[in-house]
Amino acid sequence: MKKVVLLIVCCVLASSCASSRRMMRALPWSETSGGEASSPDRINLWPLFYHDNKTTSILWPLIDFDDRGFALRPLIVKDEAHWSLLYPLSGWCTEKKAGWVGPVWWDEYGNHGLFPLYDHYDNFTHIGPIWWNNDVGAHGLFPLYYHDKEQTYIGPVWWDNDYGSHGLYPLYYHDKEHTYIGPIWWDNNSGGHGLFPLYYHDEYSTYIGPLWWDDWGSHGLFPLYGHFEDSFTHIGLFWWTHDGGHGLFPLYGYVKGSGGHIGLFLWDHQMGAHALYPLYYHDEVDTYIGPVWWNNDTGGHGLFPIYHHDKEFTYIGPIWWSSEKSTGGLWPFVYFGQQTFWLFPLYRHKWDKDYTRHSVLFGILADYKREGDSSRFSIFKYLFRQKREGKHVARDIFPFIKWDSGPEKGRFSFFWHLLSFERNGDRRGGHILFIPWGKRGE
Repeated sequence: MKKVVLLIVCCVLASSCASSRRMMRALPWSETSGGEASSPDRINLWPLFYHDNKTTSILWPLIDFDDRGFALRPLIVKDEAHWSLLYPLSGWCTEKKAGWVGPVWWDEYGNHGLFPLYDHYDNFTHIGPIWWNNDVGAHGLFPLYYHDKEQTYIGPVWWDNDYGSHGLYPLYYHDKEHTYIGPIWWDNNSGGHGLFPLYYHDEYSTYIGPLWWDDWGSHGLFPLYGHFEDSFTHIGLFWWTHDGGHGLFPLYGYVKGSGGHIGLFLWDHQMGAHALYPLYYHDEVDTYIGPVWWNNDTGGHGLFPIYHHDKEFTYIGPIWWSSEKSTGGLWPFVYFGQQTFWLFPLYRHKWDKDYTRHSVLFGILADYKREGDSSRFSIFKYLFRQKREGKHVARDIFPFIKWDSGPEKGRFSFFWHLLSFERNGDRRGGHILFIPWGKRGE
């Protein structure tokens, strides 16, 4: 028995995408078979045998067949144009003319290969590490050699045919503008040169270690002293500007016409704001004192993080609601809104004019769906399942029980014809131990 269970598990794990879709369609609770009503002649011996409408499964998931194809897992599967043989060893699609058999593969665009030794695409081909691209005239031996119309490299040596650049990576580089040999570099156009990271010079600026200067009069000794174009100067943590701003970072700062700070007290003349960070803040619109806040424009106010209220949204602790959107809840467990109610993760309810859905524990424990005069209800997916189409009701009870009812006809069976009862108008009949009795319907 353990070997049989292991075989079934292996079949499921080794199923291709097409095979997986087939397996789900062959389940009694499947809704992927086109939404057909349950046939009154269905045979419900799942997982041993199941037949409903055009779908049949035997020893699910080993064997199934319908109008789209068949499966004998793990040997062969056909689903419409998709085939697989001993998946994942082979698979192909007759519609797209694409697939694979072992390492050989092909697709509908004419690409093909023998992975990983050979691959051919529209513009690119490789045989092992040798490759070429006919569109751009490139070829190579990965990773030792590369050549195209513009550049070539052989190991660390490289050159560019268009720009005359060349090098020995990472020791040497040369092009029309720049050259470096190790940490020494120079610029062929501007005359800039240097010894990274100790020395740098170009036509505008120079630094030697921490000492620096430029052509605009800025200079400094980083990080102790800096002077920038007569607009800003600092000596250590003390700084001043040409328009009267000054400060001692981070204790004090003042910018003329704007504002400043003394320790944690801040003010801004332009915004009309002042604050004692992080306990108090006030400007023309917002004010907060500790966790208490209010907005003078919108009337919003709150006590963070316990209470919040504005025109669109309110919460008190985990309870929240929106009068504008007619939604609310108890975060994160309860949500109600337009045509939706959710008690996470136990219960969810959605409704509309001609639609309603109830699900308990994501539909696993119980699930009910109604669309028009059709409905479906299940407990533990297949422990109990009911489909209603108009006045006809089809029920399946695990294991092996089928029970259908309607105004004129009704059927009940256990293990198909081991025990069955059938009503058709005034006629009654059925089977006992596969032996028919009475008058059964046509």
